[in-house]
Order: sequence, then structure tokens, then C-alpha cells
Amino acid sequence: MVYIRMVGPQQEAWANTNGNAASIDIEECFRDALVTFEHSRDQVSKTSVRLASLKLNCATVERWCGWFRLQCTLLQKSCKCLALDVVDMSNNNIGDHGLVILTDVLLDRPPRILKLFNNRITDTTPFENLFSVDSLQELHLSNNRIPIHTAIRLILAAVTTKNKYNQCIY
Repeated sequence: MVYIRMVGPQQEAWANTNGNAASIDIEECFRDALVTFEHSRDQVSKTSVRLASLKLNCATVERWCGWFRLQCTLLQKSCKCLALDVVDMSNNNIGDHGLVILTDVLLDRPPRILKLFNNRITDTTPFENLFSVDSLQELHLSNNRIPIHTAIRLILAAVTTKNKYNQCIY
């Protein structure tokens, strides 16, 4: 079951805690954002990505996606598998172009929870592919710019998605 959360800005507000911080090395920020919380004997690392409130835009998300793909390739060479638990890119400036690039990367390693609330997303079509990989359990989209007809289409897509056995999964 996927939990989708969408409310308007008048119902819920999210604080941007980053302020006007000094410019930092973006790759260092990417490395710090990967939080591994479990190593098991079968060489699987469960990892969370925490890039909330960093004023990321579509170009920065595209850069992160390239960096993340490279990290996954390097991990495969050391016989480790990376499983994403939570990807938190909330409180940023991510728009539809950044979302397309992000969901393309996440199709290879779908997270259990995806937090994209308080961004500039208007088109939820890229999420429909993520539903089909049968891994996403929570999708947080509050305080974006999603029109009601698009939100309804997203909910219908989540409810009618079928898994590889052609069974409804939600």
C-alpha cells in the first residue's frame, strides 16, 4: 500500500532551515546525504538520502543523479548492493524536469519512502512508473503545485497499478 500525502500551503507549512548559508562543496554535500543504517551479511546496504532544505533545483538534482549512478557502479564493483529506504528531497526548488530525471534514477533503486513535499512539482506522471516496481510505500507531495485533476490521476494510477504477477498492488 502506498500512502500519498498532498495538502495545500494553507493547511500545512514547512520551514526552510537552510537560510543563506555559505556555498559548500556540492559533492561533499552529496556524500554527507547518503546515510547507511544497516549492513547485512548478504552485502546489502540500506541507505537513506537526506537532501532536504538545500535549495536544490532541477540542475542540482540532475548532477546528484549522475553522481549517485556513479556511486552505485562503484559499489557494484565491491560486490555490494545498495537498497534505498528513504529519499528526502523536500523543501527545495525541484520542478518537473528534475522530477523526471530523479524518477528515472530511482527506477533502478526504488526507495521505500520518497519525500518531495514543498517543491515546485506540477506533473506527477513520472511517479506512475515508480508504482509499477512494487517497492514504493509512501509518497509525500504536500505543498507542491499539483492541480486537482493531476492529483486524481496520480491516485488512480497508484490504486490500479499491477505488479509483475498482474495483481493490483494497492
